Formats: sequence, C-alpha cells, structure tokens
Amino acid sequence: MGVAFKDRQPVRMVALVHEGAPHELKRSFDALVAWAGPKGLLQQSRQALALYLTNMMTTPVADQRSYAGFILEEGEVVTPEAPFLEVTVPGGRHAMTLYRGPYAEIGVGWREVYAAIAAHGETPANQPPFEINLNNPRTTPPEDLLTEIWVPLA
Repeated sequence: MGVAFKDRQPVRMVALVHEGAPHELKRSFDALVAWAGPKGLLQQSRQALALYLTNMMTTPVADQRSYAGFILEEGEVVTPEAPFLEVTVPGGRHAMTLYRGPYAEIGVGWREVYAAIAAHGETPANQPPFEINLNNPRTTPPEDLLTEIWVPLA
C-alpha cells in the first residue's frame, strides 16, 4: 500500500449522522442515496466519504458516531433538510494510504497509516480521520474496492 504525507484542501459534504459500528455504515449511505437520488445529487463521479467522529478502537459500539456522506463539488449548492446536513471536512496535512480490498478487511490499511505516522515521528491531530470510497460497492467486486484512508496530522 504505502503511506504518503500530503496537504489537502477542506471539502464539503452532504451527510447523515451514523450511530453504531462502522461496518453498519451501509444503512446510513442507503438512506442518503434514497434522499439524494430523487434530487439529482447522485452524479456518476460522486465520491462517498465516511468521517469518524469517535475513536472506533476505544469507543463502545453503541456510542460510536460518524458521518456517512457524499463530497460536494466546489461551489455546488445543496440545501439539505433534517436529518441530512452539510459538513466541512477540514484540510491541512494528512497521512494517506490507498487500500484495495473488501471493507471487512480495511483495518489493515488503518494499521499501516498509524504505524507510518509513528515511524515518521508525526502526531495525529485532534480531528476526525476519514475514508473516501473511490468506486461503487454495488458494482465493484469486494477485492477491487479502492478506499483512501486519511488521518489529519498535528
């Protein structure tokens, strides 16, 4: 895989709060798709983003929170109504890896990113890490799924 250290710009996303384990995010993404589709917001190039608000390793499953969302294009205007909202993902310096494979095994990528952060003497920032799905899990075989894993740095 390999880990890179990069600066990135903030991005906006339309999102839904997800409560529970990360492997259950599909239900929140399904609800987002059901809302966004009829509004014409599901472009072919739309990327999904999962922003993890709690530490998924130490927070009890019942208390885990994240956002399931779609990245908005620069200047795109969307007026979400509750329970959907617009969220800005902060920019800045990040550690990033590209994970290829099933979501069920993505922990391998996360461990690699955090090991590289420590090995390079970097420190994770007090900001949520996130994943960007680069292809569609409905049409892509699990072994070919591509996911960027981003961890903000202090």
